[in-house]
Amino acid sequence: MANISPQQIAITGLAYTLAAAVGPDTIINNDGANVFLHVKNTDAASRTLTFDDTGSAAPAGASAFNADVAVVVPNGTERMIGPFPISRFTESVVITYSAVTNVTVAAIRL
Repeated sequence: MANISPQQIAITGLAYTLAAAVGPDTIINNDGANVFLHVKNTDAASRTLTFDDTGSAAPAGASAFNADVAVVVPNGTERMIGPFPISRFTESVVITYSAVTNVTVAAIRL
């Protein structure tokens, strides 16, 4: 598991750094309304990223509740995913991957 610290966008620009996905990874989400994940998939196969919804409680009377978010990143593409509201994802967004080969990620804060 790797912690992914968000890189801050500035008016002067951000030359962000992508890092290899390890899985599961955790985004440090102190300011969820402004944090996004940039995912780049250079593999020949699609990848599915699942974001653990740890902040949502089960509705009254429900025995189970799973509102995790799954995002497919097709082969050879990039995606910006987010934001991650703290009320839903807490201060640590846990990400699992269908596979990590040829997947790089960067957390970016507005």
